[in-house]
Amino acid sequence: MSKREFKLAPNVLDFLNECSKEVGKAEADYFNYDTFDRVTSDTDNSPIEHLFYIAIRTIIKLNGFNMSGPNCILADFSSKKKWVDYMPDGIDISPQYKIGEYRADFKITYFNKGFVLNKENIENNDGKKVLVECDSQQFHERTEAERRYEKKRDRFFQKKGYDVLHYTGKEIKDDPMAIALDVISYITGEDKENLSVDSNIKEE
Repeated sequence: MSKREFKLAPNVLDFLNECSKEVGKAEADYFNYDTFDRVTSDTDNSPIEHLFYIAIRTIIKLNGFNMSGPNCILADFSSKKKWVDYMPDGIDISPQYKIGEYRADFKITYFNKGFVLNKENIENNDGKKVLVECDSQQFHERTEAERRYEKKRDRFFQKKGYDVLHYTGKEIKDDPMAIALDVISYITGEDKENLSVDSNIKEE
């Protein structure tokens, strides 16, 4: 039976609506605080990287994906219970991710199923990963040496099995949500038309 088919007494429905508003405010406050804390925790990030970071966390939240990250759980291996590190399904955001001698602005990984964390699993998991480079406003003014360095770095990333997506500072500043949507669509395989960029909830 759907919600619309089941009738609540008017006072009960009013109470549900009021409670929903309070939960929404608490959720919004937590998202604001948590995102601010994460965005500002790495002082190497630039304003355009801040915009991208906030946008991609918003797209993840709006579309019901988990924000993945290592958890500690109690597992049962042959009846011998032990605490293990576990990566749940979802999308993991790793800013300023170091690979060899190079550093990528972001590594975004989509884990379509959870797994116990160990060296073998983290290197061979079923998740899809992509590196995102937020190129500065001065991208087109870079020297030939800088361009050669970036191409060499991208080739190194690709040899290590990473796809690399580049976005200009102007693209990110103009529409950070569109860039985040592009990245989420890329790693999850979801068509952009099926992903949301807002809550679609009208304010009363």
